[in-house]
Amino acid sequence: MLDCYWGEFLTNCVPLEISLSYCSHKCAFCYANLNQPDRNTVAAMLLKRGYPVLASNRVDPFAMSNYKVFLPILETMTAMGIQVMFQTRGGRGIDEALDMIGPSVWYVSIALDDEARREAIEPGAPTLASRHDLIDKLIDAGHTVVVGLNPLVPEWLPDPEPLLSRFKAQGVHGVWIERLHFNRKQSGQLSARDIAAMGEDVIERAHKRKPAGDFEFFLRTREQAADVGLEVYSMNQPTASAFFEPYHALYRQTFPVMQDWINHLHATMPDGGLVTFDDFLGFFGPQFPDGVHAIDSYLGATAHNLWHTHKIPTTMTYAQLLALIWSEGRIKHNPVRSPAFAMASYDGAPIQDERGMPVMVFVPQWTYDYWIDLAQFEEVA
Repeated sequence: MLDCYWGEFLTNCVPLEISLSYCSHKCAFCYANLNQPDRNTVAAMLLKRGYPVLASNRVDPFAMSNYKVFLPILETMTAMGIQVMFQTRGGRGIDEALDMIGPSVWYVSIALDDEARREAIEPGAPTLASRHDLIDKLIDAGHTVVVGLNPLVPEWLPDPEPLLSRFKAQGVHGVWIERLHFNRKQSGQLSARDIAAMGEDVIERAHKRKPAGDFEFFLRTREQAADVGLEVYSMNQPTASAFFEPYHALYRQTFPVMQDWINHLHATMPDGGLVTFDDFLGFFGPQFPDGVHAIDSYLGATAHNLWHTHKIPTTMTYAQLLALIWSEGRIKHNPVRSPAFAMASYDGAPIQDERGMPVMVFVPQWTYDYWIDLAQFEEVA
């Protein structure tokens, strides 16, 4: 099914995805299987405007269960001039795909360095050695490769540095690093075999936002990746990064992402300062399609509780969507979810613009405070 990439608005610059049958890779932690997703005209609009398609966010297009179905679809899309970005652990049909496509971005998942553990956790997926071979093949063929250390789990990759150095030596552009995360509903769908493969302690820690040790390991791995010369990306990261530059360069049209704005602010406001919704809209607004569209699913995919407290229109402009995102801190796309931002206040009262929209502070050196009281700076001065 070809659809909008609802859940990664302002996170991934590819706005469309294509999903197929169930995925025979059988990865124990697969969020899509645990969520049991159902496998619109907004997608048609984006296709007509030349945006690329992600294959695939929810299933691996080169899994045994999918490649025979995917290859004819890819052939049709390329014949129509539709560009494709790939996410895969490898598998079958890749040589045939390479014969069809031009230079593309390939996201290859490698989150382990031990084959026995890989076989336990990803029993149907290709070997780790074959994935490194795939990286070499793709780069030799002129494609850009980024690697997903996703999910990053200390027990699965105790010492990331040798693997990161290997990626750099192979010519990998960057790494997307995220912690393992489960909600209780997802983990409740895990089989006994998957629980045994991953470990009960690993699963329990995945329920927590910043479990002891794991978050420090995550930050240290990011530093190691940057130290070896890889571009680093994690959702809501506060640092500047060129991770998405190949995406924007290789595809005719892409969506802007929060990382683009953070890069812009690091370049134009190196000492930090106040940012308003007008700044936010001025940067993002011109980069989205114009017109009114049924795009409430961008919020439904990530912030469905909003419907209990807000009247969310089904159809709206992208500017209206951005206004909702800016004004509501519960939405994961809100800038304040990144340590690069905090809500601005003065003497304990929120600072708002003339329309009642919150004002934020851009903090290049990071903050984990939700509020920054500007009156404190006056006291120091």
